[in-house]
Amino acid sequence: MAFYAHSVHSSTSAGILGRCAEFGAPEQAKVHTYNDNTKKWSVDETTVRLSPTRFAEGTNRYCYKILDLTAPSGQQEKVAKVAKSLKESRKETFTAVVMQKRCQRLAERFNALGTPKKMNFIDACIIELVQRPIDHTGGPPLLIMEPLLQGQYKKHSNNFGFVDAEDRCTPQCFSHFTFEHTNQQMIVVDIQGVGDLYTDPQIHSNIPASAPPIWGEGDMGDEGIHKFFETHRCNALCKQLGLSSRGGSPVGYMMPVTTSTTAPLTTTNCRSGLGFTSTFSSGSCGLGYSGGGLGYSTRTAPLYY
Repeated sequence: MAFYAHSVHSSTSAGILGRCAEFGAPEQAKVHTYNDNTKKWSVDETTVRLSPTRFAEGTNRYCYKILDLTAPSGQQEKVAKVAKSLKESRKETFTAVVMQKRCQRLAERFNALGTPKKMNFIDACIIELVQRPIDHTGGPPLLIMEPLLQGQYKKHSNNFGFVDAEDRCTPQCFSHFTFEHTNQQMIVVDIQGVGDLYTDPQIHSNIPASAPPIWGEGDMGDEGIHKFFETHRCNALCKQLGLSSRGGSPVGYMMPVTTSTTAPLTTTNCRSGLGFTSTFSSGSCGLGYSGGGLGYSTRTAPLYY
């Protein structure tokens, strides 16, 4: 579900003017913005120019460049995501933005615990192209618009148990945290983005597979949660935050555990690689921790926060 720039582009006014041919004619649009604190939507007006050619795609959406002409200079070039499936309803498109906002709130709570690397999810909103004909959804076309991420894009996990074998501690610990913080009601997976600024997450809710998904077609419910814990290995950050080595979950969510001997966590064997100097006194910044009979496990590759 990832959409990103394949190369870094200038976002200056001069740069945008020089690339006008990339974009369609200006058109009026409505901007629907969701507030997860009030649980309400607000609607504003804007003018956009949408590129007719997609530049990337993910599992569920195509990605197009778009100019938001009412945005401040230097912030006008953004990304517009369009659903691939004609079966996606207007409600499902709006739900995708609500889901990203909910992940923002969980990231704020995660950061409040004093984690070494602060993370967040970028803002997303709905663009309604009001000057275009009504489409198959029963209204004007809807797009999901968000800032254009620039830099090296990294996919840390997906929504069915994949974990990057050389991954850092923060992305995987965050997923584990969301499960415990929500009393096992949901988990945030599909962590991807540039640095610690993420986009396109997926929430699995603890519903049976037979129940309708809460968070769109990517919500695999109880099965998705099981898949996360099949491959997750608690790391040093999981231990520092006091997360259970079993995810604090019933037997059904128990993770496979291996034994390992690890060196103490120091700035020599556990660097962030991104400017953080560790002050933790024990553990390992590999994909796990072993000690005290807690069952935290490790992988062989050294990882960073």
